[in-house]
Amino acid sequence: MNTFDKSLVRRSFDHASTRYNRFTALQRTIGDGLLSRFNVSPLQDHRTTLDIGSGTGYLSGQLSQQKDIDTLYALDISADMLQQTKMAMQGLQCTQLVCADAEQLPLCHSSVDAVYSNVAY
Repeated sequence: MNTFDKSLVRRSFDHASTRYNRFTALQRTIGDGLLSRFNVSPLQDHRTTLDIGSGTGYLSGQLSQQKDIDTLYALDISADMLQQTKMAMQGLQCTQLVCADAEQLPLCHSSVDAVYSNVAY
């Protein structure tokens, strides 16, 4: 049993999506720390990475610039947040936007090599 209504969470993030970046200083700091502590290095020739709770795309943008990542999935429960990610990622390659619940990932078993989650969990 969920302790909260995820549809309310989704609507809340949808509603806040256009002004969300004004309040993300802490998330950006944590995301930068995450990237510095877990160096992206190739596990295999073509690396597939998942950013769970991508929000407006800050961490996804940083990850997409890593040379060892071939495919990046930016996943968020909010479609409006993913629209912000799409705008932020213009001109950057390799990103697939996925609107889904992090507890029910719509990806095949063993289909990603690395998973990042900045504050979502």
